[in-house]
Amino acid sequence: MGRRWWVLAGILLVAVAVAVLLAVAPRSQATSPGEIVAAYDAALRDGDPVYARAADLGFDPASMRFIGETDGRSFWVGRDDHAQACFVVLIEETELGGGSCASIAILQESGLTLAVDGFGDSIVVHLVPDDVDIEAAPAAWTVIGDNILVAEAEDLAGSQTLTLPRDGGAGFVVRN
Repeated sequence: MGRRWWVLAGILLVAVAVAVLLAVAPRSQATSPGEIVAAYDAALRDGDPVYARAADLGFDPASMRFIGETDGRSFWVGRDDHAQACFVVLIEETELGGGSCASIAILQESGLTLAVDGFGDSIVVHLVPDDVDIEAAPAAWTVIGDNILVAEAEDLAGSQTLTLPRDGGAGFVVRN
């Protein structure tokens, strides 16, 4: 009986150690934005919108993909001239907006965040990786498609971070 207990305790200890290591181990490094947000590698289909000013703003026009819209705002992903992952918000009425580009590593760990302020529109927008459960976001956030969270800036007063569930157990922290 005594020896069996030690064997079971040893097996349990090894199982706990493996679980802890898997929980804290760094994520494997992606080599393409499409490994993090599938829309980056989506095929362009006939009839898909085209971001006409992409080249003028330093984006690779062939890489730009429309990924959603709400309330006169359209959302795009693509790459810039340096092959970084980019996220663009366009306010249709004014044809103004904002864009953010970052390395693949930053996209994987933090997503991309934009604050668009002007012309009566003040929003915060986050592009989050595919493995984040954006449906768990609080009511102040509107979910657009599979990867976008949008909130009116006034609805976020005092809120600095949001933690969402992520595959693999670690939480995904969204910073406003």
